Amino acid sequence: MIAVVRVDSQLPVRILTPSVINRVIPDHSGEQLALVSGWGLFVLNLADGSVRQLLLVDEPGDRRNYIEDGVWSDSGTRLALTVFDYSSNRFQLRELNLSRGNTRLPAQGLTDADWLAVLYYEGDSALVIAERPQTDSTVPVSFWRLVPDRGRKEPLTAEQIRSGTFPLMSYRVSAEGVIELESLGVPVRRLKLQPGGKIESVKFAPDFRHIAYIHSDESGQTLWLVKTDGSENRQLPFAGPYAWQADGSGLLIFHQDSIVHFGLDGRIKYLFSIKGFEVSAIVPAPEGNRLLLELMQADTSLVAVAEPDSAHFRIIGNGYQPRWLNGNRAFFRTATGFGRYDFTSSELQLINLITSGFAPEWLDDTTVIFAAGTGVYQATGTQLEVRYPEQRQWWCVNVNTGRMWRYPGVFSGASASAVREEQVVSPDRRLKAWIGDAGQRNGLNRPAVYVSDVKGGGRRIVAGPWTNY
Repeated sequence: MIAVVRVDSQLPVRILTPSVINRVIPDHSGEQLALVSGWGLFVLNLADGSVRQLLLVDEPGDRRNYIEDGVWSDSGTRLALTVFDYSSNRFQLRELNLSRGNTRLPAQGLTDADWLAVLYYEGDSALVIAERPQTDSTVPVSFWRLVPDRGRKEPLTAEQIRSGTFPLMSYRVSAEGVIELESLGVPVRRLKLQPGGKIESVKFAPDFRHIAYIHSDESGQTLWLVKTDGSENRQLPFAGPYAWQADGSGLLIFHQDSIVHFGLDGRIKYLFSIKGFEVSAIVPAPEGNRLLLELMQADTSLVAVAEPDSAHFRIIGNGYQPRWLNGNRAFFRTATGFGRYDFTSSELQLINLITSGFAPEWLDDTTVIFAAGTGVYQATGTQLEVRYPEQRQWWCVNVNTGRMWRYPGVFSGASASAVREEQVVSPDRRLKAWIGDAGQRNGLNRPAVYVSDVKGGGRRIVAGPWTNY
């Protein structure tokens, strides 16, 4: 059975991202998302669709640092970020205290290392990190507790690390089909897998006692299960996209239009049919037996939710990369932003990001936002002289009155002053806006924001023209 849930709300986020969002970090409450965009970071409030902060590692155009990952504190008021410094080829730890209204990362890191990972916060006061001071992977990882407000750093043992928070096992697969297991960066065991072909989709069980992997060769794909102590390497009766259950008791596998449970005891149970779709990903809930599914149908990516006990699934919308916020709520990426689904209320919330680079976008039926260089906002409200094109800012203009105002944030993408004939239509489908050429001055093009009706009539300039110097 397939049921489509209703959309509870659709909130536009009134900010533009400087580049592709390459990492999404939810806080513990599931109410905030940190959207990492390489050198930039947005903190998005899922409850109302507002953007709390726009943070840049350095000044626009100064790309010495790159945000790799981040971890939220328990209360969601602090955010620790792992930043790679290209000038030193080392990782730095920088922290933002959002309760203080910080809008920019500190210039200096709390610590740095050749390899560094933030594991978790202890409440809101201390950070637990892992680092390796040398690039040699045989050097063991060291653990530390950092108290940012006091500048204190003290060593920890592996036994003091909170259980289940650090991947104690990692792996490397050789061309000969041998998997080398590592614990805290130190090789501990070599296991022989299936020879020949290709080893892919390697996944550890939650307790790290088993590894599942897919072996591919000319004859097709097979799914295998190996114990990390080397005592067992067995082939499962079928193969397909799979995931470990959260409790580690077995695998969930897409096989012959069905989601199947294969227990470690060898028992097989068909949970529900999913005929007519291909399954790209299965994401079990951290607790219980609920599932998120990424499906494909006719080149369209869909997100579905399922409760196997009821033997059916529900498609909740177009999207990809579904993830859990907690046992009752999940979120996923969409072509225009994010979706958040609540299992308890069966409601879906859509949040649309404005991500079209420097072309103009409509905020509502009468307001256009666009990027232009830092300049002089003249009293007429229609003139913007660009003097530092590398320091582009967001500007809004009311297409009826011509009133302009600055919008928070700095744009660090491609040149915003180039003529762009890409036309965007207003939400009420009455008007369209674009950046066009308003002629030259002193041999330089003068871009301007134009508006007309949807048929091209009533063409007029609502912002500019302005000139690059």
